[in-house]
Amino acid sequence: CTKCRTLREKMYGCNFMQCWTCQIGFCWGYGREHEDHERICRDIIVPLENIQLQHFPTEHFSHNRIEAFNLSVHIRKTRMTVSMRELLRVTHKVLSLDKEWYLANLLEARDRLLEAGRGEQVHARLSKYLNFCELSQSSLANLSLQRENARQRRRKQIHGLHMKLCNFYQLLLSPTSTKHWKHFMQKVQSQFELFIISKLIFRNMQKQLNMNENNLD
Repeated sequence: CTKCRTLREKMYGCNFMQCWTCQIGFCWGYGREHEDHERICRDIIVPLENIQLQHFPTEHFSHNRIEAFNLSVHIRKTRMTVSMRELLRVTHKVLSLDKEWYLANLLEARDRLLEAGRGEQVHARLSKYLNFCELSQSSLANLSLQRENARQRRRKQIHGLHMKLCNFYQLLLSPTSTKHWKHFMQKVQSQFELFIISKLIFRNMQKQLNMNENNLD
């Protein structure tokens, strides 16, 4: 606005603008006060900005390719990134399932609780499991964009894996669902192994995230 300097955006119509703040009328073209919209100002100094739109070439894509693109966007919107603070919180939740052990060690060595023994094992494995979720989410989003995975059967398979991955991620963040920390870690491991045997994805992650749960202290 030429008087109160309130920002206004011109979307359509003639150059006459009226400010809702101070009720003054002005010409969009030359930026001066203007009484009405009956006459058209031809002395345009500041014309509307021309923006060239880049259209998405959907006319060249099949319905399956468009649906695969939408699936990829949906997968990427799912949050599976855990901060170090959240990881520590989950680790302490798992360890606290054994209340007697947890309280005894918390009082004796709070600062070193996760540096050795049971605390170190649980923290390391939870960290790898959560990292697995983040990597898998990105892999599934990329897989859904591949032309060979655009078919409906493959999209359903990717969507199904994504739903299982979301459930696995929620399981990691909710250790209170079981009464014993070993039972929780074994439950997590069994869920993890279901992903590892998948032929569509995760096979390359097996060596990277191979974890043996047989020696829990």
